[in-house]
Amino acid sequence: MSTTPRLDNLAAHGTNHIFTPVRLADGHTLTIKVRPGAATAEEVFLYDGLNAPDTDAWESEDDREERVTGALYRDVPVRAVRELIEQHGGEHTEQDRRTYRVTILRAERIEFTVEADSPEDAEARYLADGIEVGSETDSTSVESVTLDQE
Repeated sequence: MSTTPRLDNLAAHGTNHIFTPVRLADGHTLTIKVRPGAATAEEVFLYDGLNAPDTDAWESEDDREERVTGALYRDVPVRAVRELIEQHGGEHTEQDRRTYRVTILRAERIEFTVEADSPEDAEARYLADGIEVGSETDSTSVESVTLDQE
């Protein structure tokens, strides 16, 4: 059984000229843009914490596109992407995470959406300012967590 069924499908059918995410078993994520049946991905973006191996296959990093959140590589062989995924335990069994709407009470009501595996996972996520949603304090508490319908 393949440890890269999503990548195999994307490589066979293409990504329609858009970046498509692939979640790895260890929690890292990459996105890939590839044409149907191509042996080489047009672009692969590795999010922060996921590093490209020091091989010729990954040497065409686009320095101009490097961001705080990761790095963009061009013309990466699909086999090299597969090897990277396998080094991280294969693909995560759940590729499409649901989005939850979390409502908290602070000085005022704040709502935000977050990708998560469950309502409990959504509640445990952090607000942009770094305050943990799941911790009850005098000024912050969770009012509700619901599956986002958008």
